[in-house]
Amino acid sequence: MTQYGLVELHAVVETKEGEDPVVPPLPDDPPGDDPMDDPNDTTDQIDPFTQVRWRHHNVSSYPITTDLKVSFDRHRIRLDYDAQWPVFHLNGETAVVANAWVFVQRGDRWVAATWEYLRPGQKKKDKEYVEGGHTKIKDLPRDWRPERGEVLGFMVSTLARHHIEKRVQERSNIVLVRWS
Repeated sequence: MTQYGLVELHAVVETKEGEDPVVPPLPDDPPGDDPMDDPNDTTDQIDPFTQVRWRHHNVSSYPITTDLKVSFDRHRIRLDYDAQWPVFHLNGETAVVANAWVFVQRGDRWVAATWEYLRPGQKKKDKEYVEGGHTKIKDLPRDWRPERGEVLGFMVSTLARHHIEKRVQERSNIVLVRWS
């Protein structure tokens, strides 16, 4: 994956008196190198086998069986997927079908951790839950919160947190988005 940063360019252009400076155009970014170019891409936007440090459970080998679309409103994140995964009852009570995952870049790798359970049919979660206290991993301190504009990855999978029986092993694609 090619990573892009912001670069401020300053040019000194020599002109004759009364002429407008001619500044050569900047080259276009190579097409397809920025994984956030195509919001309809249904493949992983980062390599789960070589670029990710998995926490909770490594689901990189799970087949992609649903396409994830991620969007935000003022207070919520929408994880839109269409898989119909089996229901599991946490503590014999709360019905859940999936885990929501966040991918946070740390150096040249991404750290992947679950941050919430999803109930049957649930597509939205409060954005405040995307934070270190909900991932419960040492790679992200409890006070970590995404910053506006930070690029994060999101994915959903069948249950992968704690010691829940993993009867079905499926996941969505990993989608990169800018936090807003």
